[in-house]
Amino acid sequence: MAIRWKKYEMYGPKKPGWMTKCFWYCKEKCTTMTGLYVISVILLMSFTDIFVQWGFDADYSLTLPLYLFGILNLVLWFCMIKRIDKETSRPFFMEWLKHWDCDLLILLYGVLLFCFFGIMIVSYYHFQIPIYDWYGNYAGTYFSEGSFMVVFLPIALVNNAFIMVIIRHLKNPELRKATFCKKTWQRFRTWTWKRNLQYQRKYPFERKMQLETNIISIVLIAMAIVTLIGLGGYGFSRLLTAMLTLIGAGAVFIWIYQHKTFLTDVGTLVEEIHEVSTGNTLKCSAIQEDSMIYDAGEDLTHVFENLNNSVERQVKSEKMKIDLITNVSHDLKTPLTSIIGYIDLLKKTDLNDEARDYVEVLSRKSAHLKHMIQEVFEISKATSGNMDLHIETVDICTLMLQTLGDMEESIEASHRMIRKTLAAEPLYVISDGQRLYRIYQNLIENALKYSLEGSRIFIDVFGDEKTVTTIIKNTSSYEMNFTEETITERFTRGDINRTTEGHGLGLAIVKSFAEACGGKFHIDIDGDLFKATVKFPRHIPDPDELMSLAPEEIQEVS
Repeated sequence: MAIRWKKYEMYGPKKPGWMTKCFWYCKEKCTTMTGLYVISVILLMSFTDIFVQWGFDADYSLTLPLYLFGILNLVLWFCMIKRIDKETSRPFFMEWLKHWDCDLLILLYGVLLFCFFGIMIVSYYHFQIPIYDWYGNYAGTYFSEGSFMVVFLPIALVNNAFIMVIIRHLKNPELRKATFCKKTWQRFRTWTWKRNLQYQRKYPFERKMQLETNIISIVLIAMAIVTLIGLGGYGFSRLLTAMLTLIGAGAVFIWIYQHKTFLTDVGTLVEEIHEVSTGNTLKCSAIQEDSMIYDAGEDLTHVFENLNNSVERQVKSEKMKIDLITNVSHDLKTPLTSIIGYIDLLKKTDLNDEARDYVEVLSRKSAHLKHMIQEVFEISKATSGNMDLHIETVDICTLMLQTLGDMEESIEASHRMIRKTLAAEPLYVISDGQRLYRIYQNLIENALKYSLEGSRIFIDVFGDEKTVTTIIKNTSSYEMNFTEETITERFTRGDINRTTEGHGLGLAIVKSFAEACGGKFHIDIDGDLFKATVKFPRHIPDPDELMSLAPEEIQEVS
């Protein structure tokens, strides 16, 4: 029996052969951008060669290869387009042409394509080789492969390189937008903007308007003259007329556009002036720097800024005054209360007649000082907006009658006559009744104090659909050398000689209380006639609200 030896084999991965290695090496190199570029050049050369023989030599047997190589070119370029991105830097020319503008590349490629077809046609007739048969007769021509390689290989290399770079630029947004035309247009706009800015700043507004008007007038006159001359000519004269007419039309169009922009800027300036007049905030002028009225807009902005700064300083100063007056008034209350208390104690002691007279003077003056401090304190609260208001529905006619009734003794002692004219129907307002009472009391006291002795004081209360108005008129006993604005300031007295009692706070209180209660107060002076007017918004209650109003006791003064 024969012995069979077992064949042992080595286990493990099988090493690839040289054909496999060559296959993978070729695949790796051909799939790179450089490999695809080389293949595209070869296919383009083959396609061009077949196309030349098919088209110029009328060899229609090459139709199928022509279509085949055309399809292979399209498939290859489709793959290359998918592979090319904005980071592609191979082959070398991709990095070298990276910073070229996209429109310049397209323009150069167009020129190259034109030259490509021109060289193709010229080369066919200059590099063709005649063919003769065995008998020496002319049989045709053919294009040598050497001549073809010399002529078309550089063109194919440059052509495909340009196509790859253009594709890379078109797929990259930054490179696609960075065009030579755009850069040139931006430089031109910057240059014209600077020149226009120098022009706008160099000449005044009137000069610029006159200059632009003269220029457009000259252009229009020249267009009319050239058109009339060109109508009678032939050939070149008509062409020149048409060109000059187009240039003139462009100049007119530019002027119309600039004039429209100017009108827009004027409208913007008018709106800004309106905003300032209504008290709204104006941040900055919206007029462009190259506009003819840019300086006017800047001046308006500066005026508004200066006005705001002045108002802020005034408000700050006024607030400091109010705070000072409030603090001083509050600090004076405590010692004044003690003084009044000790004066009351002195009145209760046994004093001789002379000492008692001194105490009475102290009592009157301290009471006057206390009243003045209280009024200053109330004015400060009203001006600062910290006044507590008790809002209610008030009938102005009833309130006026009540005020006159409470002041009956003062009226009789002053030897003045009151002539009142009140509305027949109730005139309601929504306000603080106590503050309104104080307003009318101060106005009547002011009229009694400063009117001519024995004269009449006229009080009129009337209303319309929106407003309730109260007017108090009297004839002054002295010459009124003051304005309507100054007399309502604190500690301002119309009687410069100070022959009468008073501290110059009555009308200031009236103005502060009227504004705090939602009304308006103003003064009119006509010679010796002093006229004080107080207006409040009228409130017309509905029937249910009217029934809920409690009747008040009215004391009339005959």
